[in-house]
Amino acid sequence: MSSIVIAGDTSGTCTLQANAVAGTTTLTLPTTSGTLYAKAGGGAIGVADGGTGATTLTGVLKGNGTSAFTAAVAGTDYVAPGGALGTPSSGTLTNATGLPLTTGVTGTLPVANGGTGTATPSLVAGSGITISGSFPNQTIASSGGGGGGRGQVFTSSGTYTIPTGITAIKVTAVGGGGGGGQNNGTASTGGSSSVSSGTQSITTVTANGGVGGNGSGAGGAGGGFSNAAYGITGGKGGDEQGAVICCGANAYGGAGGAVGGAYGYLSYLPGSGGWGAGGIGGNPSYGPTPTSGSGYGSGGGGYGSNGNYEAGGGGGGGGLAIQYFTGLTPGNTLTVTVGSGGAGNGGAAGLAGIVIVEW
Repeated sequence: MSSIVIAGDTSGTCTLQANAVAGTTTLTLPTTSGTLYAKAGGGAIGVADGGTGATTLTGVLKGNGTSAFTAAVAGTDYVAPGGALGTPSSGTLTNATGLPLTTGVTGTLPVANGGTGTATPSLVAGSGITISGSFPNQTIASSGGGGGGRGQVFTSSGTYTIPTGITAIKVTAVGGGGGGGQNNGTASTGGSSSVSSGTQSITTVTANGGVGGNGSGAGGAGGGFSNAAYGITGGKGGDEQGAVICCGANAYGGAGGAVGGAYGYLSYLPGSGGWGAGGIGGNPSYGPTPTSGSGYGSGGGGYGSNGNYEAGGGGGGGGLAIQYFTGLTPGNTLTVTVGSGGAGNGGAAGLAGIVIVEW
């Protein structure tokens, strides 16, 4: 076995000895000045001398610059392929994909990023709206109607709050129908329906009630209207028809007049389904008392006398008023009055009116 012995500067020697194996081994020295280190007697070269400080190394290594290298731990010192990232102190996920929204997100997403900005969102009902249930399973429904649009229907008096974002409304009002009369007794006039200022200054729009039927057999006049862009006078109550004939001629009272359908709101049915229709006149020869029509503001039927007395006239129908208001302030209120039906005097009572507010 060939070897080279190099003497030390002061003492000792360094022997370079080739292994006793076939082949050629080459030791390449630095082209510039430098130092080759080797540990006498074998063993690991320390970190301070440019070594690892370890005699055996496997896997991924870690070191701190002074101590010997050691094996790195997956999941703690590095992320192994297919392993978990753990909880980093910070990070940027600009190009990350596959984030699980059901398990990988905490906190509240702000509105600017498409969230609600709150951990407990809830919906707030506006005017004419009802909300039931708990978020996110809430049901939104309209509590009013009117003309197929958005609005509120009043069948009894109350107040109307102008909704957020609304500055113009349409009002439709029908007065109460007059009551039906009987012999020698005049029935009551129906109440007026109106919309007037509450906290919002407007001119009151009114639909007057129909006049009660007369005890002498004349039907009551239909109610009028005031301060309306459009209006229709209520139908006149029907007069009694035919003379008093003892023991029974078949002469029935005259039908009440109907409010026309000029604006598409009312029907032409006399004495029955039309809003503001007049009540049918009393039957002087046969009874019993005719009933009211079915539409809002219809007049009551007159009393039938069974052939012994004059029959009463039917009550007049309530008037119709339609008005538009602009320049309103959201949050202000309007006072809504719904006219009641006039009491019958032996005849049938008139029906109450109605008010519809639309926007």
